[in-house]
Amino acid sequence: QLHQLRGRVGRGNNQGYCILMTGDNISSDARLRIETMVKTNNGFEIADVDLKIRGPGNLMGTKQSGILNFKIADISKDQNLFKLARKYAIEILNKDKSLVKKENQCIKYTLAEMGAFKNIWNYIS
Repeated sequence: QLHQLRGRVGRGNNQGYCILMTGDNISSDARLRIETMVKTNNGFEIADVDLKIRGPGNLMGTKQSGILNFKIADISKDQNLFKLARKYAIEILNKDKSLVKKENQCIKYTLAEMGAFKNIWNYIS
């Protein structure tokens, strides 16, 4: 990942340099990655471009790239929405850990349909 490479250049007291070389025939994704590295030294910007290109992967498994199939949100563009959803989820679970209250049954049902209550240890290596 590019942001990891960026974080290793220029760590010491001396001026750091990073020389990036490619062949003449590179993909549009590779070109965008190189252009981003040239344009900025901000690791967060580089990581964001990299995330948009390769996708976040499987959040519950081991696959480190690929596009998620979210129906209403984009993981790189809708971070405020995810933060708000997380806040509300924590509030609900603090009041009803097992989701047994009537008002939380739809959440419990949806999570069960998504397989959220399955044993996921087989995904962890």
